[in-house]
Amino acid sequence: MWDDPIAAQNKVSIKDLKDAKLILSYREETTNMIASWLHARKEDLKIASYINLISNAEILVKNEGGYCFTIEGPKKDEDLKFIPLHPPIYQLPKIIYKKSPLFSRADKIFLSYLKESILKMDQ
Repeated sequence: MWDDPIAAQNKVSIKDLKDAKLILSYREETTNMIASWLHARKEDLKIASYINLISNAEILVKNEGGYCFTIEGPKKDEDLKFIPLHPPIYQLPKIIYKKSPLFSRADKIFLSYLKESILKMDQ
């Protein structure tokens, strides 16, 4: 297992990751948010790899390929550790659906509920 001093920490700071090899999302919005959190330009980051599947990132991390940014979720692999960022990064979730879908009645009600909830959050 990768013997890393960060693994012993209970939070990760900007200083910890400033010069580290990073595994980032292909999503430009997410990569830009992380660069901003690190107070760096994307071009100045040590990007080891871009990923679109967390399972690919897990393999890279386990093989000392770098540090991956992800949301906390169910822990599948006991060899990996989720460590929260300090200060934390917050991102609103996204709902993605087909441009011209055929919604069922239940789908329409659910989408309407989501839209109303989001509008209330903006106020």
